[in-house]
Amino acid sequence: MLETIGLSEKVVLKDGIFEIPLKNIIALLPDVDAYEPGLLWNTDARYTRWSPYPFVLRDISVWVPKEVSSEEVLASIMKDATELLVRHEQFDEFEKDERVSYAWHLVFQSYEKTLTDIEINAIMTKITQNIQSNPGWEVR
Repeated sequence: MLETIGLSEKVVLKDGIFEIPLKNIIALLPDVDAYEPGLLWNTDARYTRWSPYPFVLRDISVWVPKEVSSEEVLASIMKDATELLVRHEQFDEFEKDERVSYAWHLVFQSYEKTLTDIEINAIMTKITQNIQSNPGWEVR
């Protein structure tokens, strides 16, 4: 393979270790200007902050009247979720007897510390109380 790019005589084998002069390989690469902009870099790239602390996952499932949308239920959840809710994903929707069950994965995470069960349970209690204050809504 190295012969095809003209490097076979430049490869040095000593004590079972190969030495290949990379400057010769790099010199054979096409000019960077030959690439279309965007192939090597993305001008739309954005920095996303990440947390060094672990996340906490909770699931919630809610029975609501058939005419209530999942967006309405999610809005109710978001009201009490605080900034610690970093991600949510609806994973289930089930209809039975003029009611619908919606279920979400809720991911909580802090950028300052490891969250405790006590903290997350307090948030989930507020979310549950808020949901159950709506007529016909029930946390399963």
